[in-house]
Amino acid sequence: MLQLKPCLKPALLSNDSRATLRELAHMKPTKTCHITRAILRNLGSTLETDHNGLYMTSPRFPDVHQSTDSFRSEWLAYNIARKRELDSPDTEQAARLAFVEAESKCETIERLGLPALRDQQHAKLLYRAAQIMQDLIGERPPSDWFRYCEFTGGASTSRNRSESHPSLKWWASPQLEVTPLALKHLEAFRASCQVIDVAWSDPGILSATTYVPKAPIYWRIVPGSRLDFVEKNYRTKRTILIEPDGNMLLQKGVGGIFRKCLRAVGINLNSQKRNQRLAFAGSVSGSLGTIDIAAASDSVTLALLRVLLPWEWYKLIYELRSPVYRDGDEWKTMRKVSSMGNGFTFELESAVFYCL
Repeated sequence: MLQLKPCLKPALLSNDSRATLRELAHMKPTKTCHITRAILRNLGSTLETDHNGLYMTSPRFPDVHQSTDSFRSEWLAYNIARKRELDSPDTEQAARLAFVEAESKCETIERLGLPALRDQQHAKLLYRAAQIMQDLIGERPPSDWFRYCEFTGGASTSRNRSESHPSLKWWASPQLEVTPLALKHLEAFRASCQVIDVAWSDPGILSATTYVPKAPIYWRIVPGSRLDFVEKNYRTKRTILIEPDGNMLLQKGVGGIFRKCLRAVGINLNSQKRNQRLAFAGSVSGSLGTIDIAAASDSVTLALLRVLLPWEWYKLIYELRSPVYRDGDEWKTMRKVSSMGNGFTFELESAVFYCL
C-alpha cells in the first residue's frame, strides 16, 4: 500500500508554523484561495477574493451575446463564484424565508384544496395522472418492502455526522429515534430481520470485549425532525430537515421501491447518463432545454398526494414522514409532505413529476 510521508518533521517547525498547519488542516476544501485566484486569473475574470479565498463582490451573470470563447470563460468563472462559501447570517436568513414561503403555500393548498380540482379539464388531468401513478407503483406497497430499507451515513436527530456510521445505527447504539406513527413499522421491520434481533435487543453485545448488558430498549419516541442549513451558493444556504434514525431507515425503503418502479419505465435515478446526453444534444442543436423549478421538493403537498396516490401508499408515506420539525427551541407543524433529508423525497417527487 502506498504511504504518504510528511515533508516536514513537526520537531523542525516553530510554534507559529505549527499553528498555521493546524489551521490549514481544519480549513474547508472550498476555501482554496490560491487555486481559486489562479483559475480566475487565467479566465480573465475581474472578481477579487480576500485572504480566505472568498469573493468580495457578487458574481455577474455573463453577457450571452458575446463570442462563444468569451462566454465560456465568463460562464465558468460565474459558476465558480456562485458556489462560494459565505460566513454570513444573511445566507441562512434567505434560506429560512424561502422555506417559510413554501410552507405557507402548502398550508394554503391544504386548507383550500388543490386549485386544479375546481376546473373540470384540469381535474381530469389529475385523475389521469393518478391512474398512471397506480400503474407505476401498484395499489399498495409490496409485502416485502422492508427489503429496501437501509441506513445511511448521514446525520440524524440523535447523532451528528461524525457519529452516524451505519454500523452504529444497525446496533441501535445509542438508541434509534422514531416518530409515534412510524414506530409500528420499525417494530415490524425488526420482526422481519431476525438476524439483527440480538443486536437490537441488547445493543453493544457485538461491538466490544468489555461488554456490559443493557436494557433491551432500542428506540426512543421523538416528535419529528430538525431544521438545519447546508451550503448552497453565494445568495443562500439550503434548508434540510434532519430526520430521526428509525424514520430515515423506513423512508429509504419506500424510496427504494419508487426508484425500482421508475426504472421499469425508463427513468434511472441511479445514472445521469441519459440526462447528460440530452443536455449535450440540446446545447448543440438548441432543440431541447431544461427547467429548474424553484422549491420543487418543498412544493409537494399532502393534498396533491391524496389525489395521486393509492390510499395504502398515501397512508404509509403519511406515517413515515415527520409531522413536525424543530426550529431552534420551537416545534412547528410540517405543511409539505417532506423536505430534503427525508429518505423518499427525491424518488417521490420524481414519480409525481413523471405522472403529471
